[in-house]
Amino acid sequence: MMTSLQKRDSIHQDQVKTYHLDKFILSSVMISLAIPLVTSTSLLDFNALQRAAFSVTSLFATVLLLITSSTKTCISLNGSFITISLGFPLVLILSSAVNGTLLLSYTDFFFLLQLFGFSYLCMLVINRIGMNSFLLASARIITIVLLVFVTAGLVQVLGVRLPFLPEFTAPGSFLASRPFAVEYLVAASPWLLIPLVSKISKTHRAINILVFIASISYLLLLRGRAGIVALVVGIGAFYLGQYITWDKSGSFVRSKIFKWSLALLVIPIGIGFIQIDDQSRKDLVQTIRQTVVLDEIDVDPRLRSWSSSMEMFYEKPILGQGTNSWAGLFPAYEGALYQDQNIYHAGYLNPHNTWFEYIAENGLVGLLFFLVLTLVIGFRLIQRMRKNPRYLYLLISFSGILTVSLFSFAKDRVAPMLILAMLMGIAFYQEDKASRLKIQVSRKSLSIVLVVILSMSSIFMVKAYSAQKIYISGIQHKFSGNYESAIADFNRINEVIFPVDINGTPVCYYAGVGYYELGDYQLALNNFQQAQTFSPYNPLILNNVASTAFQIGDQDLAEKTYLKIKTLFPNYYEPQINLLAMYTNNGQHESAIQHLNRLLADSDNIFAVNKGTLFKIKEYYDEFHSR
Repeated sequence: MMTSLQKRDSIHQDQVKTYHLDKFILSSVMISLAIPLVTSTSLLDFNALQRAAFSVTSLFATVLLLITSSTKTCISLNGSFITISLGFPLVLILSSAVNGTLLLSYTDFFFLLQLFGFSYLCMLVINRIGMNSFLLASARIITIVLLVFVTAGLVQVLGVRLPFLPEFTAPGSFLASRPFAVEYLVAASPWLLIPLVSKISKTHRAINILVFIASISYLLLLRGRAGIVALVVGIGAFYLGQYITWDKSGSFVRSKIFKWSLALLVIPIGIGFIQIDDQSRKDLVQTIRQTVVLDEIDVDPRLRSWSSSMEMFYEKPILGQGTNSWAGLFPAYEGALYQDQNIYHAGYLNPHNTWFEYIAENGLVGLLFFLVLTLVIGFRLIQRMRKNPRYLYLLISFSGILTVSLFSFAKDRVAPMLILAMLMGIAFYQEDKASRLKIQVSRKSLSIVLVVILSMSSIFMVKAYSAQKIYISGIQHKFSGNYESAIADFNRINEVIFPVDINGTPVCYYAGVGYYELGDYQLALNNFQQAQTFSPYNPLILNNVASTAFQIGDQDLAEKTYLKIKTLFPNYYEPQINLLAMYTNNGQHESAIQHLNRLLADSDNIFAVNKGTLFKIKEYYDEFHSR
């Protein structure tokens, strides 16, 4: 039999073993928080690379938890969160299925599964090591990530080219994307303040303060309007939260926390006034004016996007138009915006507002899931803020994500959504044992479910990244005129995994262009018509369908499609000139002359790439009438 001393030694050894195991598992989860630093020299694939890396690191951590979990240890799950995490992804699939665009929904479906899976993973880790330990560990890793992130960004602000990053178009925009940098800074910066309300060393405290000042300075130097609004909202939330929870004697305004917080803000705001080499947003005052004075900027495109989103919703209010369908439908509502001079870079890919995107694509059902999710997260964070001051900074982070989501498409990017997934796990972690909504499950059972879900997500995301690399190769071959190789690359891509590129253009469209250039018009038409199923109102696709139909002798389809383009896009003249040429070639002189006179009456036709054809036909009919 073991003596009491031996028993104590055995218990101590088990405790040490558990401690080191918990540390190892926590470290495996924290690796995912470094995903915003995963980069690529190509802007076309860095988001796909981050999604793949995020899914693989999450799966690795979950497998470790599964191996070390006991069937006897249970965790309480929130019933509402279970309902949302099961129902929301299904709505994305269902709304696309009823609209016949199921393939467009898979990317968002698996990404949302991945985010919810990471939330449950955070709950498992919190259940194992405790909430405060999890928050401090997360804040520590985010501090390191922000230090690297902000350093690289500030170096770019100074105009220094970093060889491991892509060429940047807006000075100081990490990964050449101002919105990407703004969204992550807004979501991550409040986490730097969490350790300041804990017992940490002076060195640790000084580091966090310096990184926070640098982060806010960088945010202001980026000149992102959404970032400025989010910063104002965050400052307001901070002072309101401090005032509400202030239970000490004396005036809050005279308190040390009020004075220190003002000092922390004055420094980065002062740095933010430094002028940068960006003519569109050279100084901070100009950007602030553009943010608060609508006359200072052209708000019409964004208002048009939101208005069109509501029109889409009115047509299909219950389940919407289908996930990821917005880019392919928008041209039908605002066809006058599409002109020859901007046809290749019109840039209307989404409404730049998460709420409008959900209501247009997923209807009332999708919007309801998103609304309930955000309201409950906010409510639970506010509830806990009174007991634990750290939750105030989590609430500021959450409010920042919601704010930028009103002006951008943060929901598609890994960096801010990673923070949101962590906030979901923290907010819905069931601390109240007496809650009526709790559901008890074993940690091992939950880990098994998560391994299955994250495995599916990881396979999809890794394959999507691989398809993205093949797509880039195909595009490079296309631009170099090597159409055979381009077609070979595009045909290797699985439409289930990668149906459209980051611009919302179907991959089969590019294959169709290759076939057209090689003179294989029937295969070109097949690909263009397949592209129409993904993007039914894309003017370039419609123009190519009509041109190819004319080449194979299908005059009816060509004329029908050209007239459709003319109705939808009255300021897009290239296809109208093509229609004129078709009428002339077919001897339909009356129709040709009527169409010719309408085109000549509008001076904007000079921007059409085939304007030479227009004037040759004019000369032909001038000579014809002079006989």
